[in-house]
Amino acid sequence: MKKIQFIQCGDVHIGMPFSSLKTVFGLPEKRRSLIEDTFYKIIQKACDQNAVLLICGDLFEEKYITKSVIDNMNYEFGKVSHVVIIPGNHDPYHAGSFYHRYSWASNVHILSPHKPLVEFPELSTVIYHFNSLSENNQLHDLKLKKEYINILMFHGTIDTICTDDRYWPVKSDDLEKYGFDYIAAGHFHNFFLGYGKNKTIHNAGSPVPLGFDEEGKHMIITGEIKKEDITQLCIQGEKSSESFYKTVEVIVDPQWSLNEIISAVQETVRSVEEHSYCLCRIVLKGRRDPDVYLDVQRIQESLTDITVYSQVTDCSLPDFDLSAISKEPGIRGVFVRNVLEEMNKDQDPKTRSLYQSVLYYGLEALSGNKPTLTDINRR
Repeated sequence: MKKIQFIQCGDVHIGMPFSSLKTVFGLPEKRRSLIEDTFYKIIQKACDQNAVLLICGDLFEEKYITKSVIDNMNYEFGKVSHVVIIPGNHDPYHAGSFYHRYSWASNVHILSPHKPLVEFPELSTVIYHFNSLSENNQLHDLKLKKEYINILMFHGTIDTICTDDRYWPVKSDDLEKYGFDYIAAGHFHNFFLGYGKNKTIHNAGSPVPLGFDEEGKHMIITGEIKKEDITQLCIQGEKSSESFYKTVEVIVDPQWSLNEIISAVQETVRSVEEHSYCLCRIVLKGRRDPDVYLDVQRIQESLTDITVYSQVTDCSLPDFDLSAISKEPGIRGVFVRNVLEEMNKDQDPKTRSLYQSVLYYGLEALSGNKPTLTDINRR
């Protein structure tokens, strides 16, 4: 019986700048180090399990990667029986890329238009690169070795509305129609198994979460494929990172002081399981006392020892009595009357929302507070 053990990962993004975290001194560097350390643990796991390591694109950020990091990576790869890498849109294959000009270890196989497949006779396995076969117009002549285990690697978007060729839009039917035993996909940072009509498409996602659009657990795929008359597949997701991103909401009350708001935020964040590993976005909603200056920086600093990183977004509204203010003879009354008049016209929802933001931000400014304008479209 033919058999291959493998570990699949992708979208590691070594070298990512994490510019959104630069407000916290040293945090971008810590996140980059965490990504590298996590990846080296994945390599060690492949070594310990004598598994082939499949890397489905975006291993590193081409703009930020350095030769010293590539040297470290190549050294670690030497511990594994075989490493198969396909380029992604963040680490494309071209004449000046490390994939083309670097002297990789002999067990590292970079699939590209010059090498769209690699064969391992001792494992009775062939691994193909869909993107490279497509570039070489070799898909229409593709004939799989039915007596072998056939694995397809792909980096791009699947079954999405996308017209940007950089992201390799493709239909799942077009990946599955050739009859591959296993399709290892990359580009999506979320984890999924058994996608497509034949349930042969599997995506590990990014092993370390990279932003607030990647909440939830992050995984690698460990698996084994056996083949005799039929293909037997045993795969599972395995947690690869302790850290995680999470968004929580806190509903503020008009009766609360700033310290009460801070206490409510701290209590909510502490209720998050394993919050000490969390990069947390706190969205403030509800109504608050218009005389309370909502010091976002102070709230964030109060969470320093509770989370890895905290970002506070204020979507609350000051509890102004608009009806009473509109009757005032002064500038506040004139301002509110004029804005309400515009809001009451037949406006589309987006325009009405904009006028509402103008109304509340303007009243805060007229009340002597310093409104934060970064989230004007979120209110």
